[in-house]
Amino acid sequence: MAAVTPDVEVLSKNVYASLDPFLSNGDRIAVYQYWTKLKEHYLETLQSGLALLDAGISKADALLLFGGLHLLEHVVMNYWKLLGVEKLQLRIKLLLLLQEGPLNDLPVRSALVRILMVFIKKQWPDRWPSMMEEVKSISQQGELQLLTVLNIFSTLYQDVNSTDVQDEKIPKFKKKALSIALKDNVDMIWATLHDVLTSSSSSFLLSAAMETLSCYWLHMPLSSILQSGLPQIIIGHLATQNKAVEALVVLANRKDDINTYRNKRYQVLTLLISADVLTVVSRVVSQTGQTVVQGELLNFLKCCCDLIGCIVTEQLAVLWQEDFQVPISTPDLFQLMISILAHPCQSASLCVLGAWKTLLKHPLASHVISQYHQLLVETIWITIQKMDSAAHIGYKYRVEEFDSAESYDDFFTGYRSTQLAIVKHLANQAAPFVIQQLEQWLAEVTTNNFSGNLASSWESFNHFLSILLANSSNASEIAYKILLHLLQFNCQDTKLLLLYLKSLSILYPRAAVASSDCLVVVVEKCFHYAVFTGGETMHQFSREVLQIRHQAMSALFSVVRSHGNHLVEKVPELYDHYQQLVQSSSILLSEQPLLLNSLVTISNHVSDDGQRLELIRKLVEPKLCHLAGLEHVLGSVEQFAEYLGLTTKGRAENGKNQAELHCSINSLCCVVKNGQHLDVNCYALISKSLPIVIRIISVLQSMILSHTHNYLLSSMVLEEGKVDSGSSDTINRLYQLCVSLLHCVFAMFSAHVLPDTELVWSVVKLLFAEQSINIRTRYVIKHFLRPLMQQWPSGQHEHVQCEIFVYCLHHLLQLLNEAWGKLSRSGLGVNPSEPQISSHELECGSCELEFGSCDLLSGSRDVQTLSQEITELETVTVVARELLHFLEATCLVRNPSGSKWNEEMADCDVNISEGGSLSELAQRLISNKETTWVLLTAVFSSLTWDDTYVTFPATKVAMAILGTVKEYSEDHVTLLDCAFKGILVHSHSPHLPFISLVSLTMYKHLSHYQSTEDLLLQYCNSKSSDLTKLNKAITNDCPVKKQYEMLAKLVLNRNCGQ
Repeated sequence: MAAVTPDVEVLSKNVYASLDPFLSNGDRIAVYQYWTKLKEHYLETLQSGLALLDAGISKADALLLFGGLHLLEHVVMNYWKLLGVEKLQLRIKLLLLLQEGPLNDLPVRSALVRILMVFIKKQWPDRWPSMMEEVKSISQQGELQLLTVLNIFSTLYQDVNSTDVQDEKIPKFKKKALSIALKDNVDMIWATLHDVLTSSSSSFLLSAAMETLSCYWLHMPLSSILQSGLPQIIIGHLATQNKAVEALVVLANRKDDINTYRNKRYQVLTLLISADVLTVVSRVVSQTGQTVVQGELLNFLKCCCDLIGCIVTEQLAVLWQEDFQVPISTPDLFQLMISILAHPCQSASLCVLGAWKTLLKHPLASHVISQYHQLLVETIWITIQKMDSAAHIGYKYRVEEFDSAESYDDFFTGYRSTQLAIVKHLANQAAPFVIQQLEQWLAEVTTNNFSGNLASSWESFNHFLSILLANSSNASEIAYKILLHLLQFNCQDTKLLLLYLKSLSILYPRAAVASSDCLVVVVEKCFHYAVFTGGETMHQFSREVLQIRHQAMSALFSVVRSHGNHLVEKVPELYDHYQQLVQSSSILLSEQPLLLNSLVTISNHVSDDGQRLELIRKLVEPKLCHLAGLEHVLGSVEQFAEYLGLTTKGRAENGKNQAELHCSINSLCCVVKNGQHLDVNCYALISKSLPIVIRIISVLQSMILSHTHNYLLSSMVLEEGKVDSGSSDTINRLYQLCVSLLHCVFAMFSAHVLPDTELVWSVVKLLFAEQSINIRTRYVIKHFLRPLMQQWPSGQHEHVQCEIFVYCLHHLLQLLNEAWGKLSRSGLGVNPSEPQISSHELECGSCELEFGSCDLLSGSRDVQTLSQEITELETVTVVARELLHFLEATCLVRNPSGSKWNEEMADCDVNISEGGSLSELAQRLISNKETTWVLLTAVFSSLTWDDTYVTFPATKVAMAILGTVKEYSEDHVTLLDCAFKGILVHSHSPHLPFISLVSLTMYKHLSHYQSTEDLLLQYCNSKSSDLTKLNKAITNDCPVKKQYEMLAKLVLNRNCGQ
């Protein structure tokens, strides 16, 4: 080594300063800079490390020892190839430290092991063949030396067998050599471990030996493990050492091939379920089941439970095969598993939940564990209940184990799913015991003999019940039997009522298959709780009370929807009961339609037409009278706004009017949508409401468009249940009412009751009265125009349908062209790269747009103006996409195999989506030249809009229509111009081939016109030679892909896709 004399005092001072927690920031920076500069020179770093090492040994100072080892580790890790003879001298120095110490401090031992591991992995076995003998000899010098050597053994084995790519890389040939050397010396290592485990009384040495043994048990042959006799020795330490349990868990988790190592695995299983093991685990489970334990004892409990779970899952269940019956007695094991399952520590019981699940679905284990079914049902019934009581020991265990409610919820999700999986198997294999448990619990509840958390138990009851009925062959008899017990229960507690009503909705649909005797009682109970008021303890409009009412109505609807035919005789009585509830205001206005819906469902089963019409009339007439009575408040916007409570005065006086109007409209919708076998007279009766409904829509639309009333905001977002952040609840309530009215109109259309066409036209002109694009336009397209076209009664006033379609399309096209033109002049546009937006996202309005480049720092527009323009771009883009989505949905019928689209694109090297053929509506539209022109203008104009998304549906619709056009005129050149502009606008879009194909199709039909040639020459800068090449390619019937690429090249003046 070169002579370098480090200053030990300076080094020591900096070591102490580095480890001083109270050092100032300035001094800490200075120390950091000192070490950084020192480490730049490896010889100086090496000499400094050795100097600190000598000082630490002489003074028995752990801080100096650690500092010196840190510097030496830096040298061997980063400058190994630069070291020569220093390697040998340094190795001798480290072994001397290992032999003589001091090694009292863990950081010193760990640092020493890390450096020695570098030497071992680089020099053993070829350049340091005596390594094992040397460390073996040193391990006999004392306990600390032995502890360090055991750490070396375990670290070496882990590094050699590690598959973690983040570990230090060892070349494959070197790893192979190390692995062979380890196998050759494993007997010596195990002899060392055997001596420690049999003769040492030090808990630290025993723990280290068992941890080392666990590392080797992961990969060593099973035969070697059994021949060593070490598993039996480990079992002897089971009661005192956590590491002993962990070692046995490693052994239990071995997954050696069952066909090759069946006998060996059987020997392992015999050892693991011996009386010594089961006794220790049973004692721990018993001791910790009555009082909460912490720390090491809690970890020991969980390790023991994990061991039992691994024994059953990985060994017993695998060995249990048809050709190898396990000839062992397992009652003690199964009894212990029951005890662990009932343990209040849920993380401990989870260890055996999976084991029980494995056994219950095992094809050969059922005959053995069948005698435990009843005990298992009783235990799982107890454990499936949440332990929410603060006094319960399980709750105390939960507080001890989990830091927060969120961490416990994450754990409990897996815990509960495993529990319910066990219940599912028990429902198949031990249904009588499950039924017996449920009936016993119900008997205790109905006789008030139950003690405990009843709400938690009832939730468990519903879990058991739903799983039992879903997996039982005689579910109807079981449901009927339990339902008889359940109907005896009567309680006013809100939590219990929610669970009780849920039980009814679970039970009755299945119980009715066996007998309908209880149906009337169930329905009466549901009616009773549908008007639950909360009694003296709760307010009738509190959240809990409203939840009970809704649950009751949901249960009622669930019952009558599938078994309303059994209630036909009770229909008059139920109707009278409903009318009494309405007249006495016992039921909320918002909840009346739900009850009415149930009555309509029952009425559908009345066979007598006259009686059924009379029942419907009883339901409808009060609502019709209410709507007819609104005539006097529809004279002006102000008057109707005051009636709805939208003004300051109206809010105080007319708070219920909105709710009453909602109730009437929704009730009519229920009758029309769910009523079956309604005759013409019934529809005629209901259709009387349509004129007044449309009058209400007209006034509401006037409100929306009004800019003169402070209580209305013109920037309303027309989404059901959503309003703009700047809007108020007034707008929300107003539009919810408008939505209900429109639903009533469409309920008529879907029932094939087309009202007076003048009324339809009045609604259309009402909704399309605005002269600018806003977000309301999208709603009108999605929720009015599209359903109107798709649900139009077949064969009725089809010419009116076409006229409305053309009128709306022409109006929307005009507005969108103006809006896109304005945005184009302002320099804003959607990024031409493909926005990956699904049709579902378009439906939900959740699409996010990427905007093209614009000069945000330009002085021509202030921030407010730019923000307004971006908002306009978002609005126009969403409306444009909705319009094209509407055209695609109404004009095309999906026909992927035979569409014009797929025929044309078959030779094109692009991703082809499904095309389509024209729908009946589209065929009627194109039968007239005027309507055909409007359709073509719409789809070709959309190609010029700066939004790539619209181009794909537009090209599909365009190709479908062009395939039916028999005669082209020179007027169509204007459409070709739009297609060429689309190529320019979307030149970098993946949809460019589709636009080019549409352009090519049009060009082929219009190429004989001089105006077509002049138009194309304008785009290609009068390069007539290129135009000649294109015409020649078309004449020679070249591949379609080559033709449209040539056309795009002419328009773009560059290669397609460049």
